[in-house]
Amino acid sequence: MKRILLLALTLAAPVFAEPAQRYLVAMRNDAAPSRLRVMSNATAASAHGVRTFKYVNAFAANLTAEEAAEDGGGARALAPLSWGF
Repeated sequence: MKRILLLALTLAAPVFAEPAQRYLVAMRNDAAPSRLRVMSNATAASAHGVRTFKYVNAFAANLTAEEAAEDGGGARALAPLSWGF
């Protein structure tokens, strides 16, 4: 019985998960992107679909509304994207 309940909760978890949206995050000149939780390690960056840019101190990532509201002290601007990067 416990296994069935655990399986049901595991399968239902994605249904209750907050939807993610694609954002463009521009960083301050003196800030390192690694200060943000999304860019803290390769696993987090991969899970959020992070794409960095070569000539701009910014990145695109899939963030929930809660993650977008967090500021690790380094974000200058945050804008939702309607087209993919």
